[in-house]
Amino acid sequence: MQVLKSLWIAGCASLMLIACNGDERAPIALEKPITIQATIACPEGCTAVWSEGDQFGLWSRPAYFADNNVPFTLSGNPESGQFHGKVSAAEGEGLHSLRGCYTYQANRGFDPTYLAVQIPAHQSQQGALCQLNRYGFLTARADQVDLSTGNTTLQFSTPCAIIRILLDAAGT
Repeated sequence: MQVLKSLWIAGCASLMLIACNGDERAPIALEKPITIQATIACPEGCTAVWSEGDQFGLWSRPAYFADNNVPFTLSGNPESGQFHGKVSAAEGEGLHSLRGCYTYQANRGFDPTYLAVQIPAHQSQQGALCQLNRYGFLTARADQVDLSTGNTTLQFSTPCAIIRILLDAAGT
């Protein structure tokens, strides 16, 4: 009985060794510089302009790694909309899912599906156009993104409602 038990243990150990022998090792994460061309989808009657030094947080989910709230910074001409930062990458890892939140805050956390933002209770706008990114926040999402070229695009939009009030001189 003891011999049978020893043979059974040896057989199980052999099967485990064979099964584990074919395991692939996880690739090594390297920092990859990325340029993101950011645009803003504005509703009619609104505008949004990037400013020098603007930043947004980026969450990146490739096959093996997770980057959480990595800052991407506008560099050069604000009209270019080109933000630069780094993501974790590995050779042949595949496509990324990207989530962005403007403006960048260091304490946004690990979960891009839950973002807490405090919007001021009183806001004022000058002129006929609302300024979309002045008081609120913007979000962006892109799935199945190939970052092998080091360039991609993100289109930001506001998740908040926009109220447009028209005033005229007729007293109405």
